[in-house]
Amino acid sequence: MSTTEKTPETKPETEQNKATPVFKQAPLTEADVKILQAINEKAKGNLTLKLRLLTLYNYAVIECEQSEHMTRAIDGLDFKYKQLAFPLVERTNDIINGKPLLNLDLYHFEKYATEEELKKKEQLFAEEPKPILNYWLKVLKANGTTGSEIKPHDEGPLKALRTIEYFPSRDLAKPHDFVLKFQFAQNEYFENTELIKYFQMVNDHEAVLTECTPISWKSGKDFTKRHIQKKQSNKKTGKSRTIDQVVYDSFFTFFRSIEGSAVKNSKDNNVEELDDLERHVEIALAIIDEILPYSNEYYLGVRSERTQDKFGFGEIKEEVEGENEEADKIPKKQGDENKEHKKTG
Repeated sequence: MSTTEKTPETKPETEQNKATPVFKQAPLTEADVKILQAINEKAKGNLTLKLRLLTLYNYAVIECEQSEHMTRAIDGLDFKYKQLAFPLVERTNDIINGKPLLNLDLYHFEKYATEEELKKKEQLFAEEPKPILNYWLKVLKANGTTGSEIKPHDEGPLKALRTIEYFPSRDLAKPHDFVLKFQFAQNEYFENTELIKYFQMVNDHEAVLTECTPISWKSGKDFTKRHIQKKQSNKKTGKSRTIDQVVYDSFFTFFRSIEGSAVKNSKDNNVEELDDLERHVEIALAIIDEILPYSNEYYLGVRSERTQDKFGFGEIKEEVEGENEEADKIPKKQGDENKEHKKTG
């Protein structure tokens, strides 16, 4: 560089000369066109106002795209760690069903055992393993969602339930789909030893359909449905007719297939079927989120009911003692105390 050349003058950065963000030029969507029309109507030829409103909309679009990227990333992590949990689930079912203990099962034994129990540690491997009787029946009854569905006649076949397994979707394009597999011992109620229930999900709490292995009931053992007669009136003619209606009254009605889209598009538009689909999803999510990870606590009767937010964080819901006691035993507000003081004064 010659001595006569001047170094270009560097101007201090101001709000006016900051680098302008580069936005991708993509074809206008139907939503874009609708927003643009609304902005033009609002701006009424004021170019400055139009530019500001367009900028606000553009930033909102970018924020939504970032949120979608975050959701996909979370789904990916959720998928990864659910896969890592499979070996633990398998060992859990093995222990419940009386498979021999392994050294890895006693990893934390020293932490919880007494000195006397530690001396007998080797005997645990010599003893003949036994299953934990009625484990899943007790667990399902202890949970509020599934327990409310279990009727006395359900308990017999549920005593034969040996394992419950959860299989999340392996397709990242359908991250919310899942399968539940229930394995049963030979029993007097049905021929199946395995019932598989699949859920095709719209999001993490809404299903399009659920498909399930049909239960092959033994003769005279199907207690899931009963027929009742119901009167139906025609609003136009005023005439009434008696129709047969099937009423489902059992936990095992969970093992039915329901196609939500077919129900919505049918002439009958059976609201009860759609309600049943929602109930099936609720039961399935209770099994996945509460029963499987905390089955031991439910079996022991020490699990606290929790309220879950969308990220899975929960607060223990404490029961209020003495809700039905007299009003004077309830702590009064400061204002109420002042009123009482004036009355007695």
